[in-house]
Amino acid sequence: MKKDIKLWIFCVLMTFLMVGSWCFGSTARASVQQDFINQLSPDVVNVAHKYNLYPSVMMAQAALESGFGQSALSQEANNYFGVKGSYNGQYVTMPTLEYNQQGQPYYIDSDFRKYPNPEASLEDNAQLIRNGVYGDPTIYSGAWRENANDSISAANALGSRYATDPNYATDLVSLIQQYNLNTLLDNTWKRLHIVKLKKKVTAYFNKIKHFKKQYSQYVNGLRRHSNNVKKVAENKQKIASSHSQLVKYARLYRNDQVTLSKNYREYSIYDHLNRMDLDNWERLSASANRPVYTDMMGVKNGHHYYRIRFSRSRKDMYWVRADALSFVKPIYYHHPYQIAAHEMDLHRAYNAILGTSNMIKRIPSRFSKPVYSSNLFAIVPNNYTGHVWYHIKNDTGRPVWLAGNPEHGTQYLNYHETKELNPNYTQAKLSNHAADADYHDRYYSWSRVKPQNNQVNVDRLAINTRNNDSFWYRINNQHHTYWTNLAAFQ
Repeated sequence: MKKDIKLWIFCVLMTFLMVGSWCFGSTARASVQQDFINQLSPDVVNVAHKYNLYPSVMMAQAALESGFGQSALSQEANNYFGVKGSYNGQYVTMPTLEYNQQGQPYYIDSDFRKYPNPEASLEDNAQLIRNGVYGDPTIYSGAWRENANDSISAANALGSRYATDPNYATDLVSLIQQYNLNTLLDNTWKRLHIVKLKKKVTAYFNKIKHFKKQYSQYVNGLRRHSNNVKKVAENKQKIASSHSQLVKYARLYRNDQVTLSKNYREYSIYDHLNRMDLDNWERLSASANRPVYTDMMGVKNGHHYYRIRFSRSRKDMYWVRADALSFVKPIYYHHPYQIAAHEMDLHRAYNAILGTSNMIKRIPSRFSKPVYSSNLFAIVPNNYTGHVWYHIKNDTGRPVWLAGNPEHGTQYLNYHETKELNPNYTQAKLSNHAADADYHDRYYSWSRVKPQNNQVNVDRLAINTRNNDSFWYRINNQHHTYWTNLAAFQ
């Protein structure tokens, strides 16, 4: 009886010890696994989010490869994925279990990467999953978050390509489900993503709010500026109104000659522009087209006025509107030419052609060249300011206008051009000199010229100021020259 009691007590004690040992060991193992997950979770979530991978798959892979951080490789080298090679030149050598093509296990010594911390190991693994291997950058693309609907699909896709262990994918899925990693980590990533998205949205609306504030300040500034502009404009208008009687004067060349226009009587004539004292046209014996001489211009209330005299010697001066005067309208010709100095009046140079509505001023100039080149001249259809005007540069390089020499009835220019004859060119005169020149004229037949393609080359231009400014061109044909007028050309 005593033996039975002792045996029963011994069995109870052994049972208690076995149950206690099992419970303590299970609790210890659970504590190690949970500590590993808790310790690695922040880095796993951050790295997986950075590379758009599933944190649960990364955690399961790290736990499987490192035995929840208990492997010698993870403890000595922070290598949680069994990655071979070296990391920044650092590595450790350890035996590793591999499987051949028949699925049979075997051991081999290999070099494994040594990382400075767990996060570096996670980062290296994420880069491998995202970037693939040499020659196949998308080998692990099935595990990317954008290609896998959930962590289970990602684990299956990764397991079929990452390791030689045929049960690798099954082990990953088992760990994810056993420790509820998809809920623990993937949802955490979603919450972090939502928090970051909320921060971005908040920052965006804060920018909009700041922009609205700046825009409101800008609009208010524009309104203030607009009001200031209006005030300035009103002040300018008041000043202009108070100074409407002020006149701006400009002196002109004293002997510039124009004529009274046909409708000059429609405008008043004044003794003084500032006081606007009226005078009488009848008293002055004025008439249309009568020459007058200007020496000053004035601007009043936006209108241009000229001070005139009825002769160069008279001292009586009057003011009239510009509309009461008739200004010459030169005909301008643009073509390169050369002209001898003696063909021009070199003693009087002007900034514009006399008789025009410009502010005529005499330009002191010197001319020392025998021949001048230009590409602009003008014909003035009147006989009191000079028929032909040349636009040349004086010795200082300043462009001025010079009238043709009044002593020369015909003025000659070196003028090169290929001109086209009109169909009736044979009816035009062909002579040895420009018509009405101070030479004996001899006339020729056009058969001497023999135009090519109805065109001829001219090398000189003669402007006959005694005959309505007629143009004559010298034709240079096989070392013979002939003169003809505009009637021969198109």
